[in-house]
Amino acid sequence: MTIDLLDLRIEPSAFDIERNRILAGMCQRTLIRNAGQLAPPGAVVTAVLSVHFGIDDYSEDGRSASIGRSVFTAILTDDRGKEWRVDHAEERMLIQA
Repeated sequence: MTIDLLDLRIEPSAFDIERNRILAGMCQRTLIRNAGQLAPPGAVVTAVLSVHFGIDDYSEDGRSASIGRSVFTAILTDDRGKEWRVDHAEERMLIQA
């Protein structure tokens, strides 16, 4: 899933649901507030958040369902072409019996 945080465009369209639009709006407001603190003439011209969900099958013991390793990547680009990238990975469990 990819979210353009300036245009609030969510792709693929299957992920363009109200909950994700609300979360994207919250991220956009925080981004705009923080970008306003950049020293002139710095300006963020692109801001993209990508998420890869590693969906696994049920665990071997059948007692838990894992969505696997999720990787979150934020990429900001300024008006001079400089890019900042942050990657964050997490393991998540949906159900644990």
